[in-house]
Amino acid sequence: MRYLALLFAVFFFQQLFFAQSQLLLEANGAYNSSTLPKKIPQAFFYGGFLDSSFLTQTHQALTARNTFGLQMHANFQYQTNKTLSKDPKKLASSWSWLFGAGQEQYSGMQFSKDAFGFVFLGGAPFVGDTLNFSNTRIQSISFSKVGFGVYNPQNQTSLQFNLIGLQNLIDAKLTNTSWFQDPVQDSIHINITGNGRYTTRAFSAIGLGLDFDYRFNSETDSEPIVFQLKIQNFGFAYQIAPLEQIQLNGTYHYGAFDLQDLQQLQFSNTLDSALLDLGLERTALRQWTLLPASIQLSKMVNQDSTIRVQAYYGAQFILRQTYLPLIFAGAHFYITKNWQTGIGAAYGGFGGLRAQAYSAFTFNKYQILVRTDNATLQKGASIYLQFKCDL
Repeated sequence: MRYLALLFAVFFFQQLFFAQSQLLLEANGAYNSSTLPKKIPQAFFYGGFLDSSFLTQTHQALTARNTFGLQMHANFQYQTNKTLSKDPKKLASSWSWLFGAGQEQYSGMQFSKDAFGFVFLGGAPFVGDTLNFSNTRIQSISFSKVGFGVYNPQNQTSLQFNLIGLQNLIDAKLTNTSWFQDPVQDSIHINITGNGRYTTRAFSAIGLGLDFDYRFNSETDSEPIVFQLKIQNFGFAYQIAPLEQIQLNGTYHYGAFDLQDLQQLQFSNTLDSALLDLGLERTALRQWTLLPASIQLSKMVNQDSTIRVQAYYGAQFILRQTYLPLIFAGAHFYITKNWQTGIGAAYGGFGGLRAQAYSAFTFNKYQILVRTDNATLQKGASIYLQFKCDL
């Protein structure tokens, strides 16, 4: 409710004091994996049943290093026709004010084949084996942003400064962790080294971020080729409420109990002893957090051109260890003045090779674009919606 109230406040502020020239709304939701079939995340998102045979087949098909990720965002932006300067001789006269707000969510995970098997199949199938959970990492962050900036209508370059309010943060990793279940002595040996930090308090951190969209041309004999450098959410947030940090570095041996031991067992004391052996340390700290900045360089298509087929391609990076560099390429087709579409392929990010598809519908004063970056729907799904309107 606070976020919606903020959006309406910005909207009415714009209506009262500025004359808008363009409204831009966009929303995106996507999840993908390098190896997991989409049936598994769908069971968590929408409900469903995962039988043991399916989970066993999935476990056997996994690689040593696997990834899964989820991204969502909803943003709007108002580009006004109120220039920075009314003097046409000054450079500022070609720049107009813009205002925007949004909500961002990033979650990424790296996990081993053994970690998946232990979580979904339990320890029984691996008695006598040493399970390796090393190099497991979970990163998740969500935040809101509101800001202002400038926009150049001639080359469509924009710069926006944002105030950031962080809402949730999880960053945990296991660097050297193993599990061994001894079938002879009926005991378990755990070796663990890892750490994590988290907060679930709303607006526990505040910061500053930058959105930058720069267009530049490469001259050719026919039409200029337009490239785009797009940077989103580049910035930091500082904890005004402390994070909870957990560190583990130790070894624990758990053996079977006889009847006399069970009669004298106190679970709380056993748990405290296990955590002491594992070297548990809890601390509260305030620190800076790097936002999941997205950096994309791409060759754009000219939607005002009547050329029947145009190529597009590019690469995207997100400043997170759980995200791999993404490359994409495809073909754009001019069907009619009101309808243009395209198909392509993408590789990287949270998954492997997959198909892209989109369509743009252009009318007198507005444009609607619908896109999916996972048209094959084998390891994930995605939907991107964009609405532009001249006011």
